[in-house]
Amino acid sequence: MIKYRKKCFFSLLAFLIILLLLELFLRLLGFTFSLIQEHSNITFQHNDNDVRILCIGESTTAGGMYSYPWILQQLMDSNDAVKRVKVINKGEVGTTTGRIALRLEEYIDQYHPDIIVTMMGINDNMEQVDPWYLYGNLRLVHFVRTFYRLSRAVILKWFPLLLDNTTSEQLSTAQIASLHSMSAEELIEYVDHIDSLNAHRRALKALEIGAERFSENADILAYLGTIQRWVGQREESRTNLLKALELRPGHEQALKGLEDESFQLGKRMIEIERDSLSGYLVLAELYLRESNYEEAEDILKKGLHHLPGNDKLWGALGTVELNRNERQLAEEYFLRARKIRERSSNPYTGKNYRLIEEKALKHGIPIVALQYPLRDVDEIKDHFLYPEQVNFVSNEEVFKDAVANGGYVTYFIDIFGGEFGHCTPKGNRLIAQNVKTVLDELILTRFTRNNSH
Repeated sequence: MIKYRKKCFFSLLAFLIILLLLELFLRLLGFTFSLIQEHSNITFQHNDNDVRILCIGESTTAGGMYSYPWILQQLMDSNDAVKRVKVINKGEVGTTTGRIALRLEEYIDQYHPDIIVTMMGINDNMEQVDPWYLYGNLRLVHFVRTFYRLSRAVILKWFPLLLDNTTSEQLSTAQIASLHSMSAEELIEYVDHIDSLNAHRRALKALEIGAERFSENADILAYLGTIQRWVGQREESRTNLLKALELRPGHEQALKGLEDESFQLGKRMIEIERDSLSGYLVLAELYLRESNYEEAEDILKKGLHHLPGNDKLWGALGTVELNRNERQLAEEYFLRARKIRERSSNPYTGKNYRLIEEKALKHGIPIVALQYPLRDVDEIKDHFLYPEQVNFVSNEEVFKDAVANGGYVTYFIDIFGGEFGHCTPKGNRLIAQNVKTVLDELILTRFTRNNSH
């Protein structure tokens, strides 16, 4: 027995030593290849006439047609500019700044961006600890990630391409096989792509495969239920939307699909759990959609009775007052929300912003940092070590005027962030127009003039 334990111990020790040696080897190899890669990056960018803009963020950035990066591409295409622009959207549903920072180096290697655009941080209150940077900083992990990415690229190159641009409603055998090897995030990204082509039946089939593989993924089930509703499968839609809500109470997309039952579901949520933030926000949003501002205000104040230090409830209350054109009262509520965030902000958010800043500066890539709609841009300036080198975009005043004049539901589809939510196409157009104004000047001063000498 003792000999067996010793054998296990020494086997484990040998395994750890091998991993350590492999990590050291990969770090040394990485240093060598970084010199070669730096020369390759410079050559690549010099020969490529496009200005590449990499947009990173969460679900407020992610999506296909009518996301703000997609609209930004259309706006930049209409420019009579010297430089052509290619917008790359790497927004990811449900991600955090830690995961974004982890993957940035991979994106830089893959896309060689000239400008990085950020809008992020709202999901970080769900991240109590931040293991992502420590994990991602291991060269072994980076090696495996890179090998996977390159292998997948080769497979997709030599077999029928998965992300085709056809409007066919049928999935090919190769596409079905690929769907069985995708992660949940990749599958959602693929469905966004084919759904933007109005190939709803193909999107439905892809999501059915996804629901079989990821039966506990609320986002896939809610997406499946939504498309089932569009194609007339109402009973199947209701089943999947309810399951998504069971897995994640307050899931915005699921609640919208169940709009006929949403009031009852929201009330049930706060009856079962008095401090259910999702329940109060869901009901407030539903009342906003009916222009019932008194009920919206009342439900949010009930929520604040149970959750007095919640910035999202104060922010949502400000938004309700903005709809009523009570600007002064709205500003008071927005200020209270901001002060709560300042006192209880997640330290990892600032840390990850600075990691992204450090990686961008290392490659000489300028950053354009967006603040969320209706929030003060000064809140994110403190996240950077060198804010004077960052190009900030405020989405505060333009959205305050828009909401006061046109109503919240014209520009947002939900209220998950408190002051703001996921944007409608009109809302995303406002963001894209603000970004374009900053990009036009940045491209003119940094790229066009530099190339004219």
